[in-house]
Amino acid sequence: MAGGTGCCLTPDPKDNTPATILEQALLDPLPEARLAVIWPLAWIRLPRASATLKRAYEEEQDSAVKARIVKIAYNLMSEVREEILLDASRSSDETIKEAAEQIRIMRNEVGG
Repeated sequence: MAGGTGCCLTPDPKDNTPATILEQALLDPLPEARLAVIWPLAWIRLPRASATLKRAYEEEQDSAVKARIVKIAYNLMSEVREEILLDASRSSDETIKEAAEQIRIMRNEVGG
């Protein structure tokens, strides 16, 4: 669904913690803004960040953004990378499925 809007997370607007601020940024209509938030979510090793990353992937409507989430989660070794990768490999969306396939090929080339 290229061209869609962001995901549907509903953070508490009264909560000003960094995690909530990142969650609020996932609501931005600009794909670039949502992608900018994915990087710290994939890098931070806290349960809330991993859960938010997974939810962002699941609820993202833009195919290109969702495919990038797959790659970012994998490359930054997010705790939820395998779950995201498995879902992407089963996607009916070719853009998302191709992202998973590229990772599979890369894994095979490096023996992992």
